[in-house]
Amino acid sequence: MDMESAPFRETVSGLDQILDLEETGVKVARGKGTGLQKTAVIALLVYGLFAVLTLVKSNIWILLVLPVVILAIDFLSGFVHWFFDTQVQPSSTFLGRIAIDFLDHHIRPRRTVDVGFFMSAWRPAVMVSLPFLTFALLLKGNPLASAVALWIGCLSMLVPQTHKLAHHPVPGRLAATFQSARLMIQPGSHQKHHADNKQSFCVFTGWFNPILDKSGFWRRMERFFATMRGKPC
Repeated sequence: MDMESAPFRETVSGLDQILDLEETGVKVARGKGTGLQKTAVIALLVYGLFAVLTLVKSNIWILLVLPVVILAIDFLSGFVHWFFDTQVQPSSTFLGRIAIDFLDHHIRPRRTVDVGFFMSAWRPAVMVSLPFLTFALLLKGNPLASAVALWIGCLSMLVPQTHKLAHHPVPGRLAATFQSARLMIQPGSHQKHHADNKQSFCVFTGWFNPILDKSGFWRRMERFFATMRGKPC
């Protein structure tokens, strides 16, 4: 291996950045989750079950909108992934603390397998599931909007898990079945992103990756954001 290669230099530089930030108290995600994080996720799981039981019997859209919502979550998983990979610098700010996990994952991708469910699920639980489950209950007079919000709220917590299982050497029989059926991002599909971190950002089912990659969508997003910042590329 050429120790002066660009990928090696980028890895060393990124790891140095992570270590520097950790010295200031900005930690990467690790472990099984704090008591507060576990409590938040469990509470949201119970809240989600309550929302499902409240809405499922009276909402004819529940199953009809599911394929569309899965597509939407896959796209949104890619957009969030791209945004924190390319547009946010790891730092002590709110967004920067999230970006450090994305940077760390590119440097040490297999480490994500050791991050517990509660640790990886608490941010989407609080930031996505909570508001969307609440919207679903508040909008029950509008069955279509309520069904969409319900599924987004329920499935968002699974995105870090589908991503994690794409890195797991032994994902388990059920997960492997979902991966084979392309109902969950496949390891081979996700590896394209780690081989070239300018593509294949979607990590839920991966259905959108071929479309977005071949259309040059992410490059156009980079140009758009650069223009918005007054720095055309």
